[in-house]
Amino acid sequence: MNNSLRQESALKINKAEKQFPISEILAEKGFKRIMAQDLINLEFKWLIESFLPKQSLVMIYAGAGAGKSYFVLYLSKFLLENNKIKDIIYLDADNARTSLKERRVEVFLQMSNFHYHFANNYNKYTIFKDMQEANNLNDTLIIIDSIRNFIQYDFN
Repeated sequence: MNNSLRQESALKINKAEKQFPISEILAEKGFKRIMAQDLINLEFKWLIESFLPKQSLVMIYAGAGAGKSYFVLYLSKFLLENNKIKDIIYLDADNARTSLKERRVEVFLQMSNFHYHFANNYNKYTIFKDMQEANNLNDTLIIIDSIRNFIQYDFN
């Protein structure tokens, strides 16, 4: 074997020796390995059994006019009336006031722990970052209608 082949072979070996195991690369990027015991010890709670998990992100998806907002309004009412949560914060960047009137939203607005807010300006794009600073969101359901209106970039 000539000298140049030996040097090339030595370089490949050195490069291979300097490579990191995939677990180190993932850990460096912030990934956390989940072990069986992590799931065994996980305490899982439901707002509505086998339908709506507590402390989770749930997306309700359907075509326009299918009744998503209407469904979520009555789901909110159910959760409040059954003491499953303490407060509802409804952030709406999708519906017009006439739609709210048609859906009888004034009934929900009479509930002291149902808070409805229109979001129709550019400040809505930072709301999720801003809400991280809030420390009083325990037992609060936050409804985003519609998520595509709160993301500044292409949703796809």
